[in-house]
Amino acid sequence: MLGRSYKSLQNYSKAVEALETAHRLAPGQPLIVVELVEARLFASGNPQVTAEMTAMLEQAVKADPTLQKGLWLLGIAAAQAGDDRSAIEWWERLLPQLEPGGPVTQEVSEHIAQARGRLGEPPGTIAESKTAAEPKT
Repeated sequence: MLGRSYKSLQNYSKAVEALETAHRLAPGQPLIVVELVEARLFASGNPQVTAEMTAMLEQAVKADPTLQKGLWLLGIAAAQAGDDRSAIEWWERLLPQLEPGGPVTQEVSEHIAQARGRLGEPPGTIAESKTAAEPKT
């Protein structure tokens, strides 16, 4: 909680300190890992997700597949690495957890559409892609 409080106050170096301590005390706690990665991103002033951060996020999301921030950041990491297909997959796992029609849902959908555009695919929607993948009876 201390790390999250420091993040909300935009004191990112203190947030990293607190979250690193929490991570040492409770290693493997997926939420702490995701919060730590985000705090490190903010503290660095560089929005680039590193390979180490990606590995941490993947472990956290493997342990808890419902971590919205983890799925979001993994999509960002994949897009930054030029892997739009993986970015779409991460974000499509996130979409069903979001409020339908909400601003976060719209933002994630826009990122998916942009990634699809970079791949030369139509923007589509999650429902359309799932329906298209289902076998016809």
